Amino acid sequence: MMNHLLTILLVIRVLCIGNSFSWDAVEQELVPLCKEAGVEVEVHNLYYGGCSLEQHVAFLLKDSAAYGHRVCTNAMPRLVKDTISLRKALRDGKYDYISLQQASHDSGIRATYEPWLTMLIDTVRAYQPQAQVCWMQTWAYSQDATHFAFERYHNNQQEMYDSIMACLPSQLPIIPCGTAVQNARRTKLGDTLCRDGYHLNYIYGRYTASCVWYEILTGKDVRRNAYRHPQMTRAQQQLTQGAAHDANTKRTVVLSCNLHCQACCDKVMKNIAYEKGVKDIVCDLPNKTVTVTYDPHKNDIASLLKAFDRIAKPATVVHWR
Repeated sequence: MMNHLLTILLVIRVLCIGNSFSWDAVEQELVPLCKEAGVEVEVHNLYYGGCSLEQHVAFLLKDSAAYGHRVCTNAMPRLVKDTISLRKALRDGKYDYISLQQASHDSGIRATYEPWLTMLIDTVRAYQPQAQVCWMQTWAYSQDATHFAFERYHNNQQEMYDSIMACLPSQLPIIPCGTAVQNARRTKLGDTLCRDGYHLNYIYGRYTASCVWYEILTGKDVRRNAYRHPQMTRAQQQLTQGAAHDANTKRTVVLSCNLHCQACCDKVMKNIAYEKGVKDIVCDLPNKTVTVTYDPHKNDIASLLKAFDRIAKPATVVHWR
């Protein structure tokens, strides 16, 4: 679970080691949300388009000044500074939160994560031992996306989202921007969160991701924040804020489970309902599935699957909601 530093910090300093997806998530709407709440932030985004974990490590090893350095503060909405190397950014600054992420096209491909993720985590912690290192979850593409990498997921948004969820690093706290976007797509907004099939739209797409970050950094409920993009409607604000809040407070997963009869369902309901953080559980006997909603700060999918094993009802993930 994230450590909320708001109560002891005058300024919350963030470093994103990212690409265009971190640009979408933090450079436009995060500062206005924090400013509305009276929270001072300083957000540094190290931008290199399409940058994967492997490419970040290559830049690190060569100490390449490859990154655009964008800084957003309450006083200065967005300042583009000279290009910088990752090592210099880690050496010269002091941050409270440092986020890592995978390039969107590789985000659901587990083989693209290691050993580069561990190398980055170790380097970040060596330079910034006081910082909370976290993982920014990217989002699945729009169903009509034409991105070259969408074929890796059979041009299926749900498959891409499920793959991203399956690759979330267990060793880091998650900033669930991708889940918030997926939540918003299930509202009246529909599959309109992206402007080109993969980057978030400028009005309520970016706002959705920033709402997730806002809650993580401040510990405040974004649904009580009055700020919205000037072109947003009140209805869009409510839907996106709700999607972000739900992403931070609950996860819903559909599991395949060998349910033979009502007694099997009763056994699952009776035992799994009392697992830590479980908020809701629904058994579907005809389809032999169990849908579990839980608090991600109190439990995780690996622990839930072990709970099913303990009652001799092994389960596997079908998909995430």
